[in-house]
Amino acid sequence: MGKSFDLRMSETRRMFILQALKAAADYRAGTPIIGEFLLTMGFGCPHVALRAELEWLRDERLVTLDDIDELLIARLTQAGLDVANGLQQIPGVRRMDP
Repeated sequence: MGKSFDLRMSETRRMFILQALKAAADYRAGTPIIGEFLLTMGFGCPHVALRAELEWLRDERLVTLDDIDELLIARLTQAGLDVANGLQQIPGVRRMDP
């Protein structure tokens, strides 16, 4: 049986989060910027869902997170950059199409 729609959406959101951080200055961005990027890519989600995706990526060591006065700042790790560049695959993150 195939993956559920919600799981596919999460995998795609995670890939786009990594792409957004890859394009950001110092590989770092706050949730408002990441959320806006996801919205423009057609994968917008509520703040609570974005936070859950970022925490999942942190647990996989693809990003680090800093919570500064209720603003969550994500920073891409080397492993996250490898995934964003298509050099490594992680179950739970959609692979970029060629």
